[in-house]
Amino acid sequence: DTTMPVAMATTLRKLLTGELLTLASRQQLIDWMEADKVAGPLLRSALPAGWFIADKSGAGERGSRGIIAALGPDGKPSRIVVIY
Repeated sequence: DTTMPVAMATTLRKLLTGELLTLASRQQLIDWMEADKVAGPLLRSALPAGWFIADKSGAGERGSRGIIAALGPDGKPSRIVVIY
């Protein structure tokens, strides 16, 4: 509960597009996030058919919720979305 959405988006973008991870590690992160099904009714259901999404959701104190996702058309994670 101590970070900002822009910080989370920046970190994920660096992990997915920068030189912080090897290609294999980057793919592993995407695979883990793509396998997460908790955010299904929260975000996946609102996307157009055929869009790729790899997301991670979380919950905090006092009922707070958060979702971070890489998504995009044509099976490519070209957008980062963070919802708090």
